[in-house]
Amino acid sequence: MRVLTIRTLRIAATGLALVACDVGNLVTAPKVVPVVGTSRFVAPLDPAGVRISEFHYDNPGTDANEAIEISAPVGTNLDGWSVVRYNGSVPGAAVVYTSPGKPTLTGISVLAPPTACGNRGVVVLNYPQDGLQNGGNDGFALVNGAGEVVELLSYEGVFTASNGPAAGMTSTDVGVAQSGATIDATTSIQRIYNATAGTFSWQKQNRTFGSCNDDNSGAVTPPPPAVASVIVSPPTATIVVGATQTYTAKAYDAAGAEISGTSFTWSSSATAVATVDPASGVATGRSAGDARIIATTANGKTGDGGLHVNEPTPPPGVPNIRFSEIHYDNTGTDVNEAIEIEGPTGVDLTGWSVVLYNGTASSTPGGPPAGSVYGTTTLGGALTGSCSGRGMIVVHYPQDGLQNGGSTTPAADGFALVDASGTLVEFLSYEGTVVGFDGPAAGVTSTDIGVAEGSSTATTQSLGRSNDGATWRVSSPNSFGFVNACGAPPAPATSISFSGRDPVSDPPLPIGFEAQIFATYKRDGAIVTTTITWTSDTPSI
Repeated sequence: MRVLTIRTLRIAATGLALVACDVGNLVTAPKVVPVVGTSRFVAPLDPAGVRISEFHYDNPGTDANEAIEISAPVGTNLDGWSVVRYNGSVPGAAVVYTSPGKPTLTGISVLAPPTACGNRGVVVLNYPQDGLQNGGNDGFALVNGAGEVVELLSYEGVFTASNGPAAGMTSTDVGVAQSGATIDATTSIQRIYNATAGTFSWQKQNRTFGSCNDDNSGAVTPPPPAVASVIVSPPTATIVVGATQTYTAKAYDAAGAEISGTSFTWSSSATAVATVDPASGVATGRSAGDARIIATTANGKTGDGGLHVNEPTPPPGVPNIRFSEIHYDNTGTDVNEAIEIEGPTGVDLTGWSVVLYNGTASSTPGGPPAGSVYGTTTLGGALTGSCSGRGMIVVHYPQDGLQNGGSTTPAADGFALVDASGTLVEFLSYEGTVVGFDGPAAGVTSTDIGVAEGSSTATTQSLGRSNDGATWRVSSPNSFGFVNACGAPPAPATSISFSGRDPVSDPPLPIGFEAQIFATYKRDGAIVTTTITWTSDTPSI
């Protein structure tokens, strides 16, 4: 059996959705009962349920604006629901019809309190020309996702369905028709709610497709109680920098009863210490310290939980003062080579040193063997930083100041951190391990950081250490001069300057002559070698 179905529609703001489906088993039709007042008949619907709320099927001349509107509470999931049209030209044996065409879904209006539409929304099915039969005894069934007929309506008479989901059921005549000289394409038949009588009636009105005309939500859903207090869980928590903690909240009325379904907006009292996702309540530690994680309701009531953030404890064997970042190789000529040391803010490193080790033996007969020292830099001054009680100092090297590893065996190169007393604090390497031949790391095997740079590495990248010192990240934008525990560094200041010709002091260039202009690119004040692409904004000149 082929029926006209409602195609997929999802409304993010409300959760209303209409999806293609096939109807299944049948259920008993709702009873038809007379109602005192303007309405002729009304089905005993669930007052908070889904229903047909408006339709237009006939007008003088060519039928236009034919449509059926479905009304449902905001947030209702209409997956699998459908509308099936019935031709009642033989009233005792009405049949499903599917031509012409399927409807399009337009004219959507989902209204929420405190508007006049209360908590109901609507979806409109717009049919092609002559998409709905003109009567008499025609109608349509609203079918839910289980294949059950929610209501079977007709106009200009009743019919008994002989096939489709409503087979064997008798329709409910809405009691209002679009016939006679007074109708036009701007009218429709609408289900109207009478708040005084508490009843529904079908009436012919000017069309209101896309907005509610059957809202009875005020009579069904009382306004939620006002929030008087908020309790956040857990009341206190402790994490380390980089870790997360999930907070939840509950709202209560003045009598102490919990108000379910309350929405909260989350914030942090100290974003430098901890940030929090405003929707989920998941807090992330950013630096050592204390913060309050706050839940706020729509009416301004708040509750909070405490969060204490600790600096990560270095794993066994990881020194508190340690290497934290290195750049030693890049595409083209090596530039921006540097090594960063990190430790507690204020520690004076005067007399400390960084010692470089070449893991490859000299190719010159009698030259230095593998594992020999090839450079030493003495440090001075205190570690400075901006968060988590950590500071840093950066050692910059000239072009090709750091060995690049290599293709020979062993290929690794190393770097050692030595304190003011000459004690080896840390001995690391890249592209393998190195056994020190001389210097402070003589006889010591280095620890490979596990990541490397190569000839395709950008000049602005580096290898960085995790906050707890346990691992190193692969090549990514460098943060030299910025404490890694503080998160991402601020964007670097970049500039381009020009030389070769001055647009003011130099005379105009005659047609056919040439002159060269040079560009210099700087990143945080340092010249960066890069490729410049030139264009003219007026090629004809």
